[in-house]
Amino acid sequence: MKHTAFFSCIFLLLASFWACSGPEEGIEITDLEKSVTARGNTFALEIFPALNALQENENILISPFSISTALSMTYNGARGETQSAMAEVLDFSDMSVDAVNRAYKNLTDYLIGADNKVTLAIANSIWADENFCVDSAFTAVNRDYYNAESNTLDFGDPASVTTINRWVSDKTHEKIESIIEDIPPDAVMYLINALYFKAAWTWEFDPDMTTEWPFYRYDGGTETAHMMWQIAEFYYYQNHELQIVDLPYGDEKYSMTLILPASGTDINDFIAAITQSKWGSWMDSLSAEKTPVEVRLPRFTFEYEETLNDVLIALGMGPAFAYNADFTGINSRGGLYISKVLHKTFIEVNEEGTEAAAVTAVEMDRTSTPNYPRFIANRPFLFAIREKESGTIFFMGKVLNLED
Repeated sequence: MKHTAFFSCIFLLLASFWACSGPEEGIEITDLEKSVTARGNTFALEIFPALNALQENENILISPFSISTALSMTYNGARGETQSAMAEVLDFSDMSVDAVNRAYKNLTDYLIGADNKVTLAIANSIWADENFCVDSAFTAVNRDYYNAESNTLDFGDPASVTTINRWVSDKTHEKIESIIEDIPPDAVMYLINALYFKAAWTWEFDPDMTTEWPFYRYDGGTETAHMMWQIAEFYYYQNHELQIVDLPYGDEKYSMTLILPASGTDINDFIAAITQSKWGSWMDSLSAEKTPVEVRLPRFTFEYEETLNDVLIALGMGPAFAYNADFTGINSRGGLYISKVLHKTFIEVNEEGTEAAAVTAVEMDRTSTPNYPRFIANRPFLFAIREKESGTIFFMGKVLNLED
């Protein structure tokens, strides 16, 4: 596990589902896509606290959308108990596999075209060893619904690592340069989602107003932050336990939602208490009229890397990681299991906007004081990047400190 903090704080991720030459007009989101989005958010609000419980003293940045997309591709090959366990964790139990696939395709089309001022690229790929036979129906469904390109490589050739990582780097605009270091002898397939996001704030911060401020770290130390500043009208909500401000991008379809727990609150206790109901209530509370808000937000850049096996197993996906997993939908002979779910993210937040990227790879192995509110993020805080019409959460993050 590697975590690198460059100068400031946290957040954003988007991977590639498929190449898009420009925004599509007239795409509407239906109840089916909204249902899958709600289920994706349920997954996000389960995996983020579970991962945070294992890393209470570290910055975190994940892309729930990227993770669930890569796992949904893999889900098409699961059968029996393995399929049931994956469905339970991904909240697909009462949906047909076909409905899940159709919803992801339509949702992705919508998200890519939602705001022509926001760059969102989503790309999927399947990489199989040349000596491993993949069921044609499995590759076809991932091609048709996830626009996943399929490739065969000689996994015994070290050049295959370079080829896969080159694809990852290209799809994330070089923000994530690699996802694998080597290919284990028993590995026969990688299913990869890459996501890239870049957007300017609707109201940019004036660089001349950025000043040095203290940032009070979770470990009790203090460091100097480059604190951006502005007063503008934003959607804002506060109660006795938190403040929330929504900073929009582009035409305001996408936003960064900043959540600052009340002073004196342990941020890890706060995260552990987040529920789907609370999250929905908070987001609904942001739908009131805008109000003038003073915002101070640290400039930050960081990368995050994690293997998600343990947290996914803890959530109930253990059968997919077991040697007796049933992925006969990928190869009728079976003998496949998920050996690793690798996740990397990158985010840079500055006066102009946000650039973020995420990659998820599923490795398959064979068995062998003013009169307006002030939101001053000068202590640990949370953030989420989401598309507001669908409610899709692309990234969730926690900032404890700005540098290692």
